Amino acid sequence: MWAGTEVSSADEWLRIVNTSDEEVSLDGWSITKKGSDGSQVPMILFEEDAELSPGQVFLISNYPNSKSALKEEPDLVSSSVSLTNTKLLLQVLDEEGEIVDTVDDGVGAPFAGGKNPFATMTRIDLHASGEQKTNWKSVALVPVQSSQSSQSSQSSQSSQSSPSVIISEVLPSPKGSDDYEWIEIANVGDTEIDIQNWMIKVGSRSHIIPARNTDGYVLKPQEHTLFFRHQTGLNLPSDDGHIFLYKNDILVDDLPYSATGEQVSFGRGEDYSRELYCLPSPREKNIKKVQSPEILEQSGRSTDYTKVTLNLKAEVSEGSLKSAECFWDFDDGTSSKSCNPPSHSWDNIGVYNVELIVKTMCGDEIRKTKEVVVMQKKKKQSASYKASFQSSASVTLSSTFSSSSSSHSSQLSVTEQIMYTIKSEVESSESSILALPIRHRNIGNSQSQSSVFTSIPNVYTEIKALSVAKKVENIHHSSSKSAGLPWMLLFSQSALWGIVAGRRLL
Repeated sequence: MWAGTEVSSADEWLRIVNTSDEEVSLDGWSITKKGSDGSQVPMILFEEDAELSPGQVFLISNYPNSKSALKEEPDLVSSSVSLTNTKLLLQVLDEEGEIVDTVDDGVGAPFAGGKNPFATMTRIDLHASGEQKTNWKSVALVPVQSSQSSQSSQSSQSSQSSPSVIISEVLPSPKGSDDYEWIEIANVGDTEIDIQNWMIKVGSRSHIIPARNTDGYVLKPQEHTLFFRHQTGLNLPSDDGHIFLYKNDILVDDLPYSATGEQVSFGRGEDYSRELYCLPSPREKNIKKVQSPEILEQSGRSTDYTKVTLNLKAEVSEGSLKSAECFWDFDDGTSSKSCNPPSHSWDNIGVYNVELIVKTMCGDEIRKTKEVVVMQKKKKQSASYKASFQSSASVTLSSTFSSSSSSHSSQLSVTEQIMYTIKSEVESSESSILALPIRHRNIGNSQSQSSVFTSIPNVYTEIKALSVAKKVENIHHSSSKSAGLPWMLLFSQSALWGIVAGRRLL
């Protein structure tokens, strides 16, 4: 019974049975459960005189039947009985430490049992494996009846009227100093309650609650308050513990808790069930919240040429991932199980979808993805402009002049302004002359502008003679001076256009 009962969320028990044909001594035997680090830790250690005859059932409970929903008296009462509501994994070990039996798989919710209604997790076939979910069923718990013994009835009635002040949450493993371990006490009733001089007890140590003001230590309805270790001096065990709250030597409430992890609290839900909280809620009502891990780039960049090297890390802004399980799929055939893996490189060109899976101690599974892109580096292009001036004299002057009579009536349309253009074609009549780049202007489509340039071919012969002389002169210049060539070309071009304009004026 891992879910608790109507009496108390800590009203838990388990039964073991001898399925052999011989009497078995339990001297040195133990029952273990899953700890915060994933390993098995002892929960029950049997005494020397514990023996089981063939077919005998042995009941182990957290409470005696006077404080429990149990109808029979347990064979062993131990406050160590603390069964988690998630990742349940129990093992029975013999005196040599050999595993005799295993229950559940330690992942997610238990195979069976639960609350609403309260139900036990009961084995179907005693000789079949306890690690198979199909071998377990839920059996509804019979409510505590008033026909029980008066002592049990009184206990049941007082339990069913839940206490107004409860131990609502505990943080045994804070991030940082142990001084910040805390116990949360809440007033879940409708009236104010003064808890001054009440006692909190953990193990053999206790703390008397002092007044916090002149009115004492009054808790308003639904108020939650914290008691830190540096205030109480109470050391909270990180694996398993049990906290008690007394008023005038009368037990008001107690909270047994199982193993937790860093910044993982243990507390009561709305129905008083016990839960792990990966995002604690100090001084507030306990609410189950899911962590939101992100993929952090510690170094490198996710998009680069030829190769990408990244140092990635799973990180949360709230809580801690120290007790979580991480799995990385780098989408290149490799993976990692560390929340902070070493640097990883992608050497082949392509797009990679990196996936991070985080499984928290509270049973949540969160997935995050990140895209990594390795691009192909472009080859350097040669300086075609510079090479054109160092080539042989096989480049001709690019002309916008029309030599046919039909072009005199055509409209000139230039859609782009280009400062310098080189035409890499060979004119048959000028194959031995180095062409000079010419400068283009934006020329409109108006008839007046068009008429000016249609008459230019009439003087083309003279311009050609001057340009040839200029080209021959440029051939003798060293290629090392090509950087200043555009300015000389601009001057020469302007001189040519000046001659053309002069002849038109004459």
